[in-house]
Amino acid sequence: MSASDALDDAAALAKLDPGGMLSCLRGLPDQCRDAWKTARDLELPRSFQEIDRIAVLGMGGSAIAGDIWRALLERECAVPVFNVRAYDLPPYVDERTLVIASSFSGDTEEVLSAFGQALAMPAPKIVITTGGQLLATAR
Repeated sequence: MSASDALDDAAALAKLDPGGMLSCLRGLPDQCRDAWKTARDLELPRSFQEIDRIAVLGMGGSAIAGDIWRALLERECAVPVFNVRAYDLPPYVDERTLVIASSFSGDTEEVLSAFGQALAMPAPKIVITTGGQLLATAR
């Protein structure tokens, strides 16, 4: 069976997708809708409106979320979004940068390192995680 034939065979496709990525992709529209509603309902401090840029700290799938945010916002928002996939904050991050630290596990080394640097400055910060050291640090 060729790879293209497997796309039409549910059993073969399931063997090619042991992690269940296809199921995750099917649920993506609902996840995006839920995330959009949650974000709209979030009450942020007024100082969060006084920003010049957004820096999204993330690696792997968490960084992809930053890519999606950038793609969605770049035509609608005058504030540029930058993705930071590194241990260190870039030099443009300052007190007028909204820093969003995103790590599913909360234990991603690069995110923890860059977020630690962000804590040393008066930049507004948001943490998106399910737990780990990032959640403990944010609290």
